Amino acid sequence: MGSTDPFDAEWAAYQAAARDEVARTRLNGLEPGGGTVPGPELTADAGAKRDAADRLEQDLVPDVARVGDAPVGELEGAAARLSGWESATGLRDLAEVWSRKAGYLRDQLEAEAVVLRAAASGFQGTEAEITYRLAALRGEIHPW
Repeated sequence: MGSTDPFDAEWAAYQAAARDEVARTRLNGLEPGGGTVPGPELTADAGAKRDAADRLEQDLVPDVARVGDAPVGELEGAAARLSGWESATGLRDLAEVWSRKAGYLRDQLEAEAVVLRAAASGFQGTEAEITYRLAALRGEIHPW
């Protein structure tokens, strides 16, 4: 059952793009048409994770707020026009549920941005620690 709601269509497009990106990501660079060029290093791009977090916070969260809140006013207006009818109660309930779900989506996107930033910092910290330990093993620095 397809939806013609612009919000649902846009959300489905974001989900499809994310699935496509995951499918394209490959750690095995030797596979024909695979992701990275084979080399001595496996890296994680902390900058890309921070950029993704910025996009979530600066683009997607405000868009969800704008698009997600739009139907609430219309539903409440329709409920006011149907005052005294059972339909008015249903429309008010629907507006409340819609608003709550849009809020959940905003919260989830904001949480994902926090996780992306934490992952970027974690990768950088781990890389610095490994670099330090390797330098100590090579005798370039003394760990004490």
